[in-house]
Amino acid sequence: MSYINYNDENLTKQNIIKNLFIIFVLLCLGYTASAQVRSENNVNRKVDIEFLYPKIEVVANKSFFNILKVKNNSNFKFTGKIKLNQPRDWKIIGDSEININLDAGDSLKLPIRIIASKNVLGEVAYAIVAVLFDKNNLSVLSEYCFVNIPRISDLKINLPNRIIYFDNKTRTAKFRYKIKNSGNVNEIIQLNFNKNEHLTVDGKKLDELYAYEYSISAHADTTVEIKVNLANDNTTKDFFKLDLNTLTQDTLYKKSLWFNKINSSYFHTIPQENKCAIVELAASDILSTRKPRYSLMVQGSVLLKNNIDLYYFYRNYNLEEDYSDYYNDRGYIGIKNKYLNLQVGTVQNIFNEYVFGFGGISKLELKKFSIGGHFSNNEKTQQKFYGGDASIFLSNKSNISFGYSENIMEFEGISSKVLFAGTNLRFLKKHNLSLKTYFNNTSHRLYKSFETQGFAILGNYSANYSKFKINARIEYGSPEYSGISRGRTHLNVNSIYSLTNKDFINFSYSKHDIVNIKYINDVPQPTQKSFFDSYLLLYNKNLNKLLSFNIGPGFNIEKFNTLYITLGSNDFFKTMTTRAIIGLRFYDISRQLYIRPKIEIGQIVPVKEQNINNNKPRNTYSFNLFTKYRDFSLYAQYENGSKGIYNQYYYFNSGYITKWFYIMPSYNKFFFNNKVNIDLRANYRYDIILEDKYFAFTTLTKFFLPDSWTLWLLNSVNTNTKRDQRNNSSVRYNSVFFEAGIRKEFNCKQPRFQYYDLNIIFFKDLNGNRKREKNEPGLRNVLAAIEPNYEIEDSKVRKDFVSQKLLTGADGNIEYTNIVNGAYNLKYVLIGDMVGNFNREELTHPFTIDEDKTIYIPYLENNRIIGKVILNRDPLSSLGPIDISNIRVIA
Repeated sequence: MSYINYNDENLTKQNIIKNLFIIFVLLCLGYTASAQVRSENNVNRKVDIEFLYPKIEVVANKSFFNILKVKNNSNFKFTGKIKLNQPRDWKIIGDSEININLDAGDSLKLPIRIIASKNVLGEVAYAIVAVLFDKNNLSVLSEYCFVNIPRISDLKINLPNRIIYFDNKTRTAKFRYKIKNSGNVNEIIQLNFNKNEHLTVDGKKLDELYAYEYSISAHADTTVEIKVNLANDNTTKDFFKLDLNTLTQDTLYKKSLWFNKINSSYFHTIPQENKCAIVELAASDILSTRKPRYSLMVQGSVLLKNNIDLYYFYRNYNLEEDYSDYYNDRGYIGIKNKYLNLQVGTVQNIFNEYVFGFGGISKLELKKFSIGGHFSNNEKTQQKFYGGDASIFLSNKSNISFGYSENIMEFEGISSKVLFAGTNLRFLKKHNLSLKTYFNNTSHRLYKSFETQGFAILGNYSANYSKFKINARIEYGSPEYSGISRGRTHLNVNSIYSLTNKDFINFSYSKHDIVNIKYINDVPQPTQKSFFDSYLLLYNKNLNKLLSFNIGPGFNIEKFNTLYITLGSNDFFKTMTTRAIIGLRFYDISRQLYIRPKIEIGQIVPVKEQNINNNKPRNTYSFNLFTKYRDFSLYAQYENGSKGIYNQYYYFNSGYITKWFYIMPSYNKFFFNNKVNIDLRANYRYDIILEDKYFAFTTLTKFFLPDSWTLWLLNSVNTNTKRDQRNNSSVRYNSVFFEAGIRKEFNCKQPRFQYYDLNIIFFKDLNGNRKREKNEPGLRNVLAAIEPNYEIEDSKVRKDFVSQKLLTGADGNIEYTNIVNGAYNLKYVLIGDMVGNFNREELTHPFTIDEDKTIYIPYLENNRIIGKVILNRDPLSSLGPIDISNIRVIA
């Protein structure tokens, strides 16, 4: 046996050579195959086809041009055809199949024109395919021309009406979005609904941001219907705001929708001045140990023809009081029309003078001027007053006035004569000024005779610019003036400067001074004086639609001489207070929630060189909160520091510290369809230093009974607990107050006005005879309103009328209660899902109210034709689209 031995080195070299040979062979085969393919696709193909423009860009519904080149590369004649394939709804102008006969080596150029479809989509490449068939109808070759469509965005959104009505039967409101996508791309639309606790959208509670998304196809019209319901049907609100944002790829649409809950009936409350009589009787202190106190009030009007009113009023605060004629009685009777007013009875406080007595008032007012007279006599106090005034009208908003009066008080030995002059002016379109001045001479003759002179000024001023607003009010009376404003200086100035739409600065100044001169036996006494000046500067910022805040400094100067009066009228106790204020305001009208907290920090500094025990500054802290949520409200306040000049005096002289807490909750709500009203209020105050506690709880319940009767029950419980610091004991005081009253309003038929009930029924007139039959039901969702017909009515007659929209329910009925007599127009329109099924030739119905009346309004059923319209037209027509509303259908 023999063996052949190979060493490893020789074996490795042989393997390498073998592998290189195999790779070489494969490369050669690949090159040969590639060359063969290229030869078949190009030069060596029998027939070659090629578009001149392999890529083209064109818009919708436009034609484009291209050339297809055909070349016979063979040595033989070629017979066949070319078939053009285009996308759906595209049109080839000419034949789509072309027969060709090409000799050896010949070529051919075929012009092609194609119209793109009007419904092509943007950002899409469409293919035009040319297919070459041989004489045996076998496909030989295909060539492509790609047509690019540019993106065109053309989205139009028809937003819904701002006011939408709830269906009276289902309590559902529907609104529609009409969206027209005339572009060539599909669009995504998002509807965002803001939070709203009162509404639901398609059954979804809006307790958070809620969104819908819709895909709108290109070249399509879409209507989106959304259903909105009340989250709580028992709410007393009638209007509900819903903020809606519509977002597209590049646009944001904002809109606020108001959903209106309209009833099918309206009860008109007759104004008090149109009632012939109102009688009110009350009894107080019923459950106390004191003798009950009874009070009576009677008032009313008789409305005569030609706008003449006869009116009267009487009130007695205590029917069993001996001096009721002069102290508890108030009453008058009068007659008036457009020009003249005459009144006889109780006269009070005229010409800025203290007046109370029995007398009369008269006033004549014409187009250019007015004149009036006043007289009063009080036998108990021996006071007589008479005076007169006149005004000249310069324009509708400007006038000047003047007058004279005498006030004689025999019991006090004083008589006063007053000259009066005033004006109301509007100038430079932005300024309003009202000014009254009084000059008087007072004679004293009780023990000795002397005279004093004084004057008073009452004024209001306002100016309104785009960024700056100011209001000022002043009341000043000199110490010797005899009228109501005697010794007063009250000035209030408030100004606002707007920095931006969300920022403004508010500056206010208040001045309240009292300089009171008293005479005893015609001898002037030491004058009591108090002065108060307050400055406040606040910066206000609206953070968003719900939240705002303000911050700023304040400064007060106060002084008085009351406790130093024995030392002299010019010795004062004076303090200066600096303070810093920060407050927030949150108001969400949709939730009926209002919150307003405020913090105030300050320091009180007594003016130096005063005879007080403590000269050290006193820090003050204050916090108050007011909040209201629907029928509930709460006010709370905490004070740590001495506010007011009297508290400050006692602190710096005796160390009395003011520190207390106060809270006042309240609740007011109607029940049983507004037949019962309950008003609950509580007050609690706790003096932390003195340990005094005060608590009061008050309930007022009103029952609104049929036939205009009202019964009320008022109850108040008070508890006051005081701490005796010396004996370390407590003393409690309790009191209970109870009052019951009854009120009757008489709705008589007046000579000028009478009130009637109106019932309107809208029904489906199925047989078309315009009369309601038993089988013809009412028509729901008819929105109706009535308004005076001024073509018949005298517009100069003062008519008690308020236009009110009503919406029919399932019975098609609406009701008006207490409608004043006269001529009216009824206007109505059908809304909701019944639109299109029934119609009316007229949407206005005139009528007259002179008795209780029922009106029937028929709605005819539309005749419906079901089918389709086929329109054949020339494909090459350039007339454009045909509006469907221009197609007439005759049946």
